Amino acid sequence: MKNPVPARTKFYILMYSLAAIFAIIGLLVNIKTVPLNENMQKLLIKTRALQEDNQALQLHLLQETRLDKIESIASRNLQMVPEHNVKYIHISSHESH
Repeated sequence: MKNPVPARTKFYILMYSLAAIFAIIGLLVNIKTVPLNENMQKLLIKTRALQEDNQALQLHLLQETRLDKIESIASRNLQMVPEHNVKYIHISSHESH
């Protein structure tokens, strides 16, 4: 006659089996998330580089749109001359009847 497996032994086998299954599931999840984390790090690095480029371009735009720079380009490239004695005439918007 066979000796029946004690309940305590069945319990230990069940617990070790569950622990092994959870360990395998954890490893599988880790295998899936590591590439995602690496991809996220690469994207963050690219984002920072693009933000720095954006700041540099904004600075360049501010420098190129300064009034003295625009006047210089207008006079040099477009042969425009600044008008010094501008006289303004006020025209009333009220109509006389």
